[in-house]
Amino acid sequence: MKKSERLNDMIRYLNDRSFFNLKELMERYTISKSTALRDVRSLEELGMPIYTEYGRYGKYGILQNRLLSPILFTIDEIYALYFAMLTLEAYQSSPFHLSVKKLNENFEKCLSKDQWQHLHKMKKVLNFESYPHPNVSSFLDQILESILTGNECTVSYLKGEVEQVYSVQFFKISAKFGQWYVSGINLKTKCMIVFRGDKITSFDVENRPSRFFQKTYYSYLFKNRRN
Repeated sequence: MKKSERLNDMIRYLNDRSFFNLKELMERYTISKSTALRDVRSLEELGMPIYTEYGRYGKYGILQNRLLSPILFTIDEIYALYFAMLTLEAYQSSPFHLSVKKLNENFEKCLSKDQWQHLHKMKKVLNFESYPHPNVSSFLDQILESILTGNECTVSYLKGEVEQVYSVQFFKISAKFGQWYVSGINLKTKCMIVFRGDKITSFDVENRPSRFFQKTYYSYLFKNRRN
């Protein structure tokens, strides 16, 4: 394994850990103690906040109040990520707290001047067709959080000219032609329901245990597709 590949894997391996020692790295990557020490210094140079705990059972600690540690990408992987990012420009809103403009600026900082110029040339000849949509879905981030935590929700939804209230457990967010859709279980009818994201006018998370699980939802989908 090349050093760059080893460091990249090491960053992922250590990213969710609070402590590690040289022996772990030596055994995992079949490297000597001196190589493990050099790798730790390289991780520090890459920005991983490592500190040393001395003593008989000395070890390394990693500060927890940090941003994600840097991951090493090849230039082709960076180009692929950049063009994947451009598809978000078609959406007025997203489930993430991000700015496509800010992402562009961050990509520019990661690349050399020649690489950035090459990326702009690629952008002129690579055409990613999208369907811009002016509607804003205001609660996607909260809906995503409710899915990840398994919480039930109460939403107000504009159906035609009438606003209706639903008790729902959401399981999925999808996008099509520049529009966001969220689907889940209507807790009153026990049936699947799909909302257009921009027509949800209010959103509240209920503080009670979930009555459905994702496996129940996907079993429901599978059963209805077969029928």
